[in-house]
Amino acid sequence: MTKEKIRGGALAMFAKRGYDETTLDEIAEAAGVAKGTLYYHFKNKEALYGFVLSEGLRDLTIAIEQAVAREGLSAQGRLEAVHDALFSFLGSNRDFCLVLLAAASTHLTRSVEALSHLADFFAFFEKTLAGLQEQGAIASDLDIATVASATFGMIGMVVLRKHYRAETVDAEPTRTTLLHMAHKALG
Repeated sequence: MTKEKIRGGALAMFAKRGYDETTLDEIAEAAGVAKGTLYYHFKNKEALYGFVLSEGLRDLTIAIEQAVAREGLSAQGRLEAVHDALFSFLGSNRDFCLVLLAAASTHLTRSVEALSHLADFFAFFEKTLAGLQEQGAIASDLDIATVASATFGMIGMVVLRKHYRAETVDAEPTRTTLLHMAHKALG
């Protein structure tokens, strides 16, 4: 329970102020815990940052796994479900979206642990998309690593832009446009 409170406070502060500008005092205040409690659970800010990314990526991975496992979907339906899961998760988790995309798009990612979590997620995402490629949902001549990066980047940046503009993220025209673009690009 305490680690989840800390995670929530850290996530809010990293999203609001970025890694460099966020202090452990601010995280403790946002989480409603004493600074010593932070150090009881985490060695330093870097370890806490890695934990925030790890837990968020675990939740995103679960959302994508559940989407792919849905019964009665064709391979193309599962690919759409993956897009929807990524879109929905990032859309409904604004702070994590901001932190994740900052971590994924900069060479300044603060810890080997954080980079490892990102690498693990992308390996999972590539494996998931490769399975859908084997089932015919993605053209066989496309490079899966590029497809994974492009899919993540396309959906992530659209959602990020909507968050920054305070627009509704789950608007149907956006979903339809992204799916149409994906269908055209992925064959």
